[in-house]
Amino acid sequence: MRPEGQIDYMEFPGVNLSRIKRFYNQAFGWEFQDLSPNYVSFAGDSVGGGFSSNPGAAPLKPRAVLYASNLEAMERRVRMAGGLITREIYEYPGGRRFHFLDPSANELGVWSDGSRRAEAVAGPRRVWTGLDWLRDGLGRDGDLALAA
Repeated sequence: MRPEGQIDYMEFPGVNLSRIKRFYNQAFGWEFQDLSPNYVSFAGDSVGGGFSSNPGAAPLKPRAVLYASNLEAMERRVRMAGGLITREIYEYPGGRRFHFLDPSANELGVWSDGSRRAEAVAGPRRVWTGLDWLRDGLGRDGDLALAA
């Protein structure tokens, strides 16, 4: 069982994925899986993650992704605590997730394995197929500007 509300995945920007893979493999023994030409993932004992080189999709800085068994309930908790939702709940091949800003404007994500469907609470949403989630903006940061 995954720990609720704990960091479960980290995403990083990456310019040259071949160099990134070589560095982390040589320095720390990390193994990678190529998910697309612009995204590689790694698995760790407690936290996994990925690097994106897609200019339109890569996070501008590292992004922690937390786990929630009930994504809708966690989104409500984030909103009630004062978090700003930057990307509503969406589906991708690994499950469902949303992004938010904390009070210091750090962007984090929350994901769920998809055992609770979005349709049960909010009606149908786009179903992501293949690598659409990478190409269509996983980690899109263009709408993260906060009003001054």
